[in-house]
Amino acid sequence: MVIHLYIDINLDYHGYKVTNSHSVLETPSGYIKRRMPVQSGLFKLVELSRIFTNMMKPSALRSGFVVAISASVAIAGQLMTPAHSAPEASNNGAHPTRTSVRNSHGAYQRLTLNKKVYNPPCVPNRLLITPNKDGQTDLMQTLREVNGHVVHTIGRGELMIWVVEFDQTDEFVKAEKKLVNDKHAKRVQRDVLFKTQAYSIEGKKPPPVGPDPYQPNEWYLTALNVLNAWNRSTGSNNWVGVIDSGTDSKNKDLLGKVDPGYDAVKFKTPGKDVNGHGTMCSTCIAATYNNALGTVGPARNAQIFGVRSGFHDGSVSISAMVEGIYQVGARGIKLINLSVNGYPSTLSDDTNPYHVTFHDYCKWFHGNTAPVGFPPSPKGMIFNAAGNEGGYDDANFHDYFIPVAAQDPDLTYAYFSNYNAVNTGGSGPGVHTGPIWFCGPGVDIVCTTRHTKVVSVAGTSFASPLCCSVAALIWGANPSLTNTQVENCMKAHSNNFGDPQNYGYWGMPDANACLQALGF
Repeated sequence: MVIHLYIDINLDYHGYKVTNSHSVLETPSGYIKRRMPVQSGLFKLVELSRIFTNMMKPSALRSGFVVAISASVAIAGQLMTPAHSAPEASNNGAHPTRTSVRNSHGAYQRLTLNKKVYNPPCVPNRLLITPNKDGQTDLMQTLREVNGHVVHTIGRGELMIWVVEFDQTDEFVKAEKKLVNDKHAKRVQRDVLFKTQAYSIEGKKPPPVGPDPYQPNEWYLTALNVLNAWNRSTGSNNWVGVIDSGTDSKNKDLLGKVDPGYDAVKFKTPGKDVNGHGTMCSTCIAATYNNALGTVGPARNAQIFGVRSGFHDGSVSISAMVEGIYQVGARGIKLINLSVNGYPSTLSDDTNPYHVTFHDYCKWFHGNTAPVGFPPSPKGMIFNAAGNEGGYDDANFHDYFIPVAAQDPDLTYAYFSNYNAVNTGGSGPGVHTGPIWFCGPGVDIVCTTRHTKVVSVAGTSFASPLCCSVAALIWGANPSLTNTQVENCMKAHSNNFGDPQNYGYWGMPDANACLQALGF
């Protein structure tokens, strides 16, 4: 038998109690809780030391920690065999690899993403139905018979979606069973919920007065080589669609550059920020330069089209994301940041039946498909937060969807970030499988939330818009470039430190090198 020893490390920071059951705790002090499997025969005192070392990075060390360790043993019904730990990915001796023991595929044994989800959280009593072209009248009659109400229509043509709601749960259950077998419905699914991908938010004290008071704290401007890139582009005449909790147009660090936006939950304009997360992502992209307020974004002269697709608790529905993609694309905007993902099935998993409609709209936005009856594709790029579960993502690689992992200020990977799987027969580039393209700064990120409150945050939620801002700088310099040209430029001028598993296939983009290569 193989014995798995799980070590729960709980820290109390000045009375801040651990309550989150996820593998990574969302707390103001970050790096708080981790549950890691260690196999019998390999577990040594040095391994425990390595786990502590990985968790207690400099940005996590504070005074006043109280540490409690608890252990539990699980017996697995397997023959006792030596554990086979795959070789760690090469890092040229400069960057450490993940410290927990891996299985024969080189992955964390507990955090396997994209397993089949039978009962994901959903918007209550709602179905998303794509009707067949020639059966809409008959399908509408069936909906009346089962007391279904079409409250909104997303898109048009062959990708048209009816958002159907029911007054009672029992009516919803009966209708779903009937409609999934209706020949006039091309696709019937529930409106699955996902989550924004911030894992820690901490308030910052006011700094000394200056042109952009917190700019000295923005280590990522140097890491992305943005300061030098500003001699060539500041992202002017370029729009970014931020599909999130909305964007606060009254945020003083975004004044004059935020469109009233769209509310994809209520299906109307404007789109106000109901949570604060969307405004944080927006300021990561385009916070105003030299205004004596807060921070500055890499694409400091870009403009924001904010889409409210989330609820007050940070959850985001498939219908609102799809509606957001459609609204942004129909306006000809070429860039989307989507700092939303799911667990245990990530948005990249196109084999999950709940995600098929989402991928159809992503393909249209990128220009991979031209659905009949749809507006022309903007031929844009969608950047996505890879997720904060610290697990390996073995979803398929997609050329139309750009997940971004997170890095620490020392340019090592952030341990909470999801990462690519090793080769298990999938379709990713090179010897690895998984969907993650790039990595970006995702720890100690300074930005502003609603009411222009400055906060320090961490999560792949912020790595994604920072990478997206590099694309905004490139398109700001040359709007005539195609999305494929922008993608190829970023791929050619990024650094994955020889480790495409932890840092994404291409790694962290170099904004200045991209612009230099294009002749600016």
